[in-house]
Amino acid sequence: MRSGLITFIVALAATAVVGLSLFFILTRRLRRLSEAVTAFRHGRLQHRVSMRGDDEISALGYAFNDMAESIAEGIRQLREAERLRGELIANISHDLRSPLTSIRGSLETLLLKESSLSGDERRDLIEVGLRNVAGFQKLVEGLFELAKLEARQVSLQKITFSVAELIQDVVLKLQPRFNAKQLDVSYNPAADIPSLTADIGLIERMLTNIIENAVNNTPGGGSVSINLETSANGLVISVADTGPGISKEDLPRIFERFYRSDKSRSRDSEGTGLGLAIAREVAELHGGSIAAESPESGGATFIISLPL
Repeated sequence: MRSGLITFIVALAATAVVGLSLFFILTRRLRRLSEAVTAFRHGRLQHRVSMRGDDEISALGYAFNDMAESIAEGIRQLREAERLRGELIANISHDLRSPLTSIRGSLETLLLKESSLSGDERRDLIEVGLRNVAGFQKLVEGLFELAKLEARQVSLQKITFSVAELIQDVVLKLQPRFNAKQLDVSYNPAADIPSLTADIGLIERMLTNIIENAVNNTPGGGSVSINLETSANGLVISVADTGPGISKEDLPRIFERFYRSDKSRSRDSEGTGLGLAIAREVAELHGGSIAAESPESGGATFIISLPL
């Protein structure tokens, strides 16, 4: 009887050991998953759970990793959006402060020195104020336009028109700017360019912004070349200039609103820093795209692709 009791106790102990071992093995992956959730909850966003197999627990682990990656990516995007928002506010503040400061200075000078100013001096101060008011208005209008384009709150008024003739009209409209800087401008449309069905007002704004950008960043005596041709996907418009070019670091960001670089192309005093951003939104709104290239030897080329 005693030997039977000992046998029972040994069997019970062995069963307990085996049971605990199996329980430990079965719950080990659950503990890993629990530790991963706890680590993620405490801000360790890069923590992931290591899983093998294709059972339900492994599937749960894979789902957690996918969820964690999505959340981490969302947080990265939020941080990037917050950084860009800070840059935008800083740039807007700077671009609004400059004309307001100049307008205030002109008005204060008129008020304090009214009796001692000659007629020509008063007129000069008024003209300075008006130029800054015009620049201020242009900036505000550009901001509203870009906001509507980014929010896709623009209804396209599509008509069929000749892009070749529209580009010619834009070149003629900007001819005084070309002449003022003594720029050599060439426009080379290919033969038999098909008509385009699009919002002619927005397409004109896009072309004006891109060609004005070339004018602003090309030194006096330089040249601007505009080409129009067809491709397998539609129309291709390229605008090349002989300016200082764009650095590799700046190329990915030049279509951001207010972005400017001190190392390459500086924004013209008449610009708002919104022209390229608006041009990109217009191209994308029509199902097209816009890109920039700049060789190390200098100059830059903007390439607009529009589907037919």
